[in-house]
Amino acid sequence: MVTVLAVLKLSLAVLWASLGISSSLKLSLSASANASSWSWKLSSGSNASTRLFQYGSTVAIYNPLARRFVQMNKQHQTMSATPPHDGDLSLPMHCTYERFTLVDAGHGRVALHNTLSNRFIKMAGEHVTISPIKASNHLPHDWGSEFFEVVDAGDGMVGLHQPGNNRFISMNEGGGLYGSPHHGNDQVPHGWTHQRFFLVPERPYLVPGSVVALYNRPANRFLRMHDTYMDGSGHPPAPLVFPGDWGWERFKVVDAGFGRVALHSHQWHRFVKMDHQSVTVSPHSDTGLGL
Repeated sequence: MVTVLAVLKLSLAVLWASLGISSSLKLSLSASANASSWSWKLSSGSNASTRLFQYGSTVAIYNPLARRFVQMNKQHQTMSATPPHDGDLSLPMHCTYERFTLVDAGHGRVALHNTLSNRFIKMAGEHVTISPIKASNHLPHDWGSEFFEVVDAGDGMVGLHQPGNNRFISMNEGGGLYGSPHHGNDQVPHGWTHQRFFLVPERPYLVPGSVVALYNRPANRFLRMHDTYMDGSGHPPAPLVFPGDWGWERFKVVDAGFGRVALHSHQWHRFVKMDHQSVTVSPHSDTGLGL
């Protein structure tokens, strides 16, 4: 069975044939994965006893008081929040504004990167805003307003403290984002509710180890590899319907390091390659791991 992910802004769909997710965070959820039933357990991995997050993971940032997710609005280039949301905290796969990658900013700090906007969350005084365009693996060392400390706020929640401004990211009941009054990173004060968030693990779009197909909605075709070149498939039986006997359109997602991935065809033992403006194929690689 193939699961469909439609990324509407990119007119692209990714279809999973298999999926495996590793994380140092293990969730304990009731049948309805809502905020009231949310609890966290840290695995026994390295530094798990002191870490509330895992670098490289994809999360949604949820405030239980406002019942809203933080979002980065690409169209308006602003930080905002979703409408109130109850029930399951797992985002639908088409939700792109609300997904953030936890990037290592050094000294135990994180930077929060939205792939769709290709920008980081930034704090400027009392304002929560967005950085200039910057890839997640090119975080400048001389930036500072994009670096945050993750502070244990109890009951599975965290505070996101910006050391340069000495403030926490805050969300009021109406979804407005702002910087808290000045406060150190030693704790989130008792009674501060605007500053408490769940970091909800979300499934990345391209997970190393999964097998995917890439679909272009306007053309109604899948990306296809031949032995020596790339093209588009024939039209499927219906939009987003992937025929089970197709193989040239299947690609394994391979970890390429530094948050990057490569797409490998088991059929042809080659990777998808971009050469200037052309999408082509790599030399043979039998294992899909020879990066």
